[in-house]
Amino acid sequence: MKNSRKRKIRRQRRQRLFIMIVISLLFVSLFVSINTLSKGDGGNYSAYQEVYVQSGDTLWSIAKKHYGNSIDTREAVYAICESSEIKGDYIYTGQLLKLPVFD
Repeated sequence: MKNSRKRKIRRQRRQRLFIMIVISLLFVSLFVSINTLSKGDGGNYSAYQEVYVQSGDTLWSIAKKHYGNSIDTREAVYAICESSEIKGDYIYTGQLLKLPVFD
């Protein structure tokens, strides 16, 4: 009886250790993923057009004005935010935006 109890305790310890290792690996991979994604590289576009924000401009209006119907406006807004390293959707008058040139 003592041996079976000892084996059971060892097996439980190994299981706990395995679970802790798996959880630790998940946390490390999550941290690496978040860290990698949070580093803005400004997008991977070949060329940019620089535009200064005018009073009353919004990201949507700038995207519509410069891209028209050539691409989806949502995609254009996302690309402007990515290339200009904008977090959120707040822009201000006089701000320099980098508008990617799509081929």
